Amino acid sequence: MTAVAVDGDWKARIPTDADGRYRLANLPVGRYRIGLALAGRDPQQWVPGKSNQADGTVFSVTAGNTTTVDDRYVSVTPPESWQKGTIAGLVTARATGAAVSDACVTAVNLYSGTETAASCTDATGRYRIGSLYSQNQYRLRVRAPGFPEQWAKDANDYDNATEYSVSGFEVTTVDMALRVGGGTIRGRVTPPEGGTLPWSLYAVAKAVDGSWQGGVVAVDGEYQLDRVPAGDYRVYFYSLGRTLQYHPGKATSEEAAVVRVTEGGVTVVDERLVPSGAVEIDLVDKMTGAPTTGCVTLSDARERACTPAGSNRVSFPTVWATTQGADSAEVVPSGPSYWKRWIRDIRVTSGETTRLTVQVEPAATVRTSVVDGGGKPVAGACVKPVSAQAVPTTPLRQENDNGRYCSDASGTVTLGPLPAGPTQLFVLSKAPWGAQWYTSTGGTGDRNAATRLSLVAGQVSSTPAIRLDRAGSITGTLQGPNGEWVDGCAQAGADSPDLPGVAPNGCTSHSGSDHSGRYTVTGLGPYRWPLKYTGRRAYTQDGYAPEWSGDVTSRHLAVPVQVKADATVTAAAVTLVQDASILAFDRGPGAPSYWTVEAYHPITGDQMARQSGSVDGLTGLPAGPVLLRYVPGNGKACWYLAGGATGGAAGGTPRRPC
Repeated sequence: MTAVAVDGDWKARIPTDADGRYRLANLPVGRYRIGLALAGRDPQQWVPGKSNQADGTVFSVTAGNTTTVDDRYVSVTPPESWQKGTIAGLVTARATGAAVSDACVTAVNLYSGTETAASCTDATGRYRIGSLYSQNQYRLRVRAPGFPEQWAKDANDYDNATEYSVSGFEVTTVDMALRVGGGTIRGRVTPPEGGTLPWSLYAVAKAVDGSWQGGVVAVDGEYQLDRVPAGDYRVYFYSLGRTLQYHPGKATSEEAAVVRVTEGGVTVVDERLVPSGAVEIDLVDKMTGAPTTGCVTLSDARERACTPAGSNRVSFPTVWATTQGADSAEVVPSGPSYWKRWIRDIRVTSGETTRLTVQVEPAATVRTSVVDGGGKPVAGACVKPVSAQAVPTTPLRQENDNGRYCSDASGTVTLGPLPAGPTQLFVLSKAPWGAQWYTSTGGTGDRNAATRLSLVAGQVSSTPAIRLDRAGSITGTLQGPNGEWVDGCAQAGADSPDLPGVAPNGCTSHSGSDHSGRYTVTGLGPYRWPLKYTGRRAYTQDGYAPEWSGDVTSRHLAVPVQVKADATVTAAAVTLVQDASILAFDRGPGAPSYWTVEAYHPITGDQMARQSGSVDGLTGLPAGPVLLRYVPGNGKACWYLAGGATGGAAGGTPRRPC
């Protein structure tokens, strides 16, 4: 069911339960139309039974009141493009195994509840239902002389029947064994002392050996399951808003009582619902012990609550103890000054309050703003914090999905939570503004000149505004040592764990007759940028060594290219040379089959190559020493300096690192 606001684009959606009931709660006051649809689809019908949204009745939602909207879903004729499939099978008598003739099997559309097609068994007990749409799902009802009505595979009613899909490529086989007799499970469910029965309460019996399961709605607490096969069962109860409760008042199936059903007998299973428990969680600063604020989400209970004004306590007044084990929770402190935290083993006791004190770890925060050359705020400029450690080997700890923080309409941007330590800021902007490394006096293309912020956990670092400048471009050409065509790229800066290919770059193209090896790097601020060149011989796997502008192998020695605003400058042509490689690693006896090795420049700390998995060796290296970081599976990383790689030749086997 979907509620769509008449004024505006606000909407809400919720599935119906097994009885077709639904509840759309917390709707903003206003006017709505209500749409119906098959699961996962956009509304195909609008109350009352209209095909066009504009023809639907407009319902008003007022504060504190409930608006009741009922409708009957009308099956929509599927388009001709839908594939059709077949369900076929054998119907037998469970007691004898003999084929049952004249048993009529009906396919009922799961989404609309309408009878779609039917087929009766022949003398061999076989049936076949064709022309079923593969986009739908079906439940199968079987009626046969001398047997009570049954639903596939072994259910007494529609609600407990198995759901079947069909395919346009093969037949879906559903065999059924019809049974007679059985016993009855019935009983009364009563509310906890001082409480009321929940809305939509179900009672379910499940065979201990897993051979049969059936459930029914307990109307006013009364329930009855008929034609239950003789055997041992566990009975549990559930409703919307509660977790499972096993008879008698237990949290898990292992604790539940086993009840026996006999042929023709009646087994009475009465149940009193246990009262809820409560959870209270106090949030405090891990360093100072001072109260903090935030929100907590209980995983199993699927409840979320936040600290109210003036308090550091998150309260869950209603948490059901009948869960499948201890609960866990995600703690999200308010603001960017603290790290999220997971807490586990939250034990909830019926009728009692579980109280916890959770320490949240303080983090560093950076607060700044983004402006243009005239001092006006710029929205949508994204700032990426980058570790300023000499050789950073892992990305900065962050909770931001892409590690970028973007300015709002006022130009303000807040970065955090971030770890303590030296940090630099790389800024990416939309046209007409160019990328930059941040300095307190303006942008730069040289990471060595970028401002280093010394971040401290629990403190907010405020910086002068990030001033953007208009972008320019660099173009140039790449070729191999003998003029070969090169599939390569020029990058404004180097890769690192915090900047994996994030810096602006441009790559060569060999489309049509263009074999010039030309690249263009756009979106650069008007500063001096060192360019890194990488590539391989076109149409081959023959690699070239990385090179920096100025025909050097180090970013610190690179000759930067001066970018001009609103212009394209041409860099000197570059000739790449054959790469060096390491053929294999002596990882010692008992080494894991999965491992990772990374190569870093020993002076600049730039990441040059990375290999993970089970493939030995490393390619794409420059001549000279490289710093290798080896991670054996999930083990402890270790370092060593490899000096055997030489340009134009494969290096030797480095010594064992760990």
